[in-house]
Parts: sequence; structure tokens; C-alpha cells
Amino acid sequence: MNEEVSMNLEEVEIHGFKIMNECGVSTTTGFLPDKLLEVFPSNANIGLNEFLRWLDWSASMLPNLIASKNVKELVDGMPKANFWFEDIPKVVLNRIALISTMIAHAYFRECCPYESIGKSVEDESVYSLPRNLAISIFYSTKLLGMRPALNYGLYTLFNFKKKNPSEELRADNSEMLVSFTGSISENWFEAIHHNVESVFSPSIHHLAMACILSYQDNLDEEAIADCLEKALDPNIEVIDVLKLMRKNCDPQEYYNKIRLFYTMPQNVVFEGVKELEDRPQRNLGQTGGQSPFEHFRKAVLGIRHNDSYYPLMRQCMHLGFRKFVEWADNKSRIREVVLNAKGNKRLLGAYNALVLQVGQWEEEHNRLVLEFIKSQSGGESHGTGTTPLPWLDKIHEQTMSHIIFG
Repeated sequence: MNEEVSMNLEEVEIHGFKIMNECGVSTTTGFLPDKLLEVFPSNANIGLNEFLRWLDWSASMLPNLIASKNVKELVDGMPKANFWFEDIPKVVLNRIALISTMIAHAYFRECCPYESIGKSVEDESVYSLPRNLAISIFYSTKLLGMRPALNYGLYTLFNFKKKNPSEELRADNSEMLVSFTGSISENWFEAIHHNVESVFSPSIHHLAMACILSYQDNLDEEAIADCLEKALDPNIEVIDVLKLMRKNCDPQEYYNKIRLFYTMPQNVVFEGVKELEDRPQRNLGQTGGQSPFEHFRKAVLGIRHNDSYYPLMRQCMHLGFRKFVEWADNKSRIREVVLNAKGNKRLLGAYNALVLQVGQWEEEHNRLVLEFIKSQSGGESHGTGTTPLPWLDKIHEQTMSHIIFG
């Protein structure tokens, strides 16, 4: 991205939209796509058509196939991918990757019924993913720029529809396209995340503008403060939305019947994928910590974590979103500007208010972890992203250490 360092405010505003567009971030819906496929379109390629129809049917039947323990039989009958993945539009690739990875996670849940995610982390055995499913996952996710497993981007960002298309996206107006259980609890768990992403979206451009302003030669502290203040309300509101998780998601059902689908064995050989040469692949589980909105606002604010796992989660994002986060991470000088201008109380207050909201988000998330995991557990040691649970407290402490005292 070629960037000027002598832009006026109007040019900064336009440049912010330009960067969002280049990275596939919607100016209206943020990290949520403007449009999603509920079923695959018909295709002139007969082999591709057969493959897509099989995926559509499998997606519609997945909860029943899981309940009847017929996922292995489903995978054994999967048609070959007799087409070039490179010729497929991204909107179709996203649905292929979503359904294929969900089937894979359901397949391993049936074949390796771990009692907890901690047990899956401890298991160093090598497992194989059948050829046709392995090829579908590897090439679709490769073209989307992500690791070959289910992730937050596929399971959450690219897996919803509005119940009423004419109304705004809220938790009670969101429905999953593909589900493991078909339960109210699973749908509500995801609907809350859809609502969070929707609420956060108006702040993205304000934060992008603040980032651009921070590295201009003609530094305008008041303009930066203005952008940060405008981004604050959505960052407050997302916490209120997160608190609604308890309304329709049962903690016991989430713990025992839903979250264990979010992980897979630690060592998986992708049969038939020549590029991998039968090398076992280690993939993270699906987790909200992979959300680009969390990484983006921390990157803009200069919140850093001395941790190898945190940046690893970015490899699970869509390529465009990862580039957007990395752009903010590399370019933002906001924290440096605030530290050098402590006398500007407005700028200091706007910055600290946002850092505080990030910290309060993490506090609420950790309360939910206590209620939905630790209180249900007979000894669960890890989160769905395979991180040890105490890691969450460490991340929160590091976030709050970024408050700047005047």
C-alpha cells in the first residue's frame, strides 16, 4: 500500500476507505460480508456441480448425521474434486471451506471423542483426513489465505443470514447457515458474535483514520482525538451485546455438546495433498480470539502482547483481514503520539477510554469463560483455540498495562 504522509483530513478519510476496500473490509458491515451464499449456484462444470450439491446436502443434514454417528460414512462417500479450485469465485470458496472444515471437525469428533480440549492437546497421535475432504479443505483455505481448519472467519463471519432481511443484524435476527447441533444454544452463541461484529463496524473507519493521521508529517492531535472519540461508543456497546450471551445459550449445553467441535487432533495428515508431503499439520481450534476486530483495534492502539500465540491466530484469518490488521500494526503511531503529548488531556482521555473498553471486554469474556467452561469442567485446562485458560488472564493484564497515566 503506497501511502502519503502529507494528507489533509479529506484525503485521510478517502484513504481510510481505500485501504478498507483493498483489504475486503466493508464500509457498511465491517468484517462481516455484505452478501453470503445460502446455497451454491448452478455451474456448467458437471464435476463441480456434483461436488457443490453434495456439500449443500451435507450442510443441511450435518446435525442429523452427527447425532446418528454417520459422519464417517458421509466422508467415505464424498465425491472427488474434479475441477480447478483456482477458477472458483471467492464467495463460493468461502462456502466450500466452511462446509468442508465443519465436516472435518465433526468427522474427528466422531472418530476421536475427546472428553475435553485439554485431552486433545495432550494426544500426540497422528491421524489422517481422508483424501477428498483433505483436498477440498487444503485448496479452498489456501486460496483464502488461511490455515486448513475451521476458524472464526469461516464459522462466524461467513456463516449467517438475517431472519428478516429488511431489519438490522441483531442477535435475535441472526441465524447460522451451517450448524453442528442445530440447537438454540449454538445459534445464539454465534448470533451474539454476529451482533458484536455488526455493532463494532462503524468504528473501523474512525480507527483507520486515526491510524493514518498518526503518521502524517503535519500531525493533528485534535483530529486524532476526534476519531478516537467517535470510535468509542461502538466499543462500549459490544460489551453490552456480549453480556446477552447468557440469555439463550445454556452453559452446560455449550460445554458438553458444542465447544468440542471447535477443535481437532493436534497432528493430522492431509491425504492426497502433495504439497504437504504427508507431514502432520497442527492447527488451532476455532475461537473468538481469531476475530479481526479484536486484533485490529489493539493494533491501532499499540496494544502489544509478548506472546507467540497471539500473532499465530492471525494466520487463521482471511488474507485481506490479516493484511488490514498488519497494516494497522505496522503503521499506527497513536500510542507514541499520546505518550509525546500527555499535556493534551483530550487526546489522552480518548486513548485511555478505548484501552479501558478493550480491557472491560476481556473482563466480561473471562467471566463468561468462568461460567461456561471452568464452572462446568471436571478439569478442562484449555480454551477452544487450544490455549491454556490462564493465558486469558495474562492477556488482560497486558492490555490494562497500556493505560497511560498523565
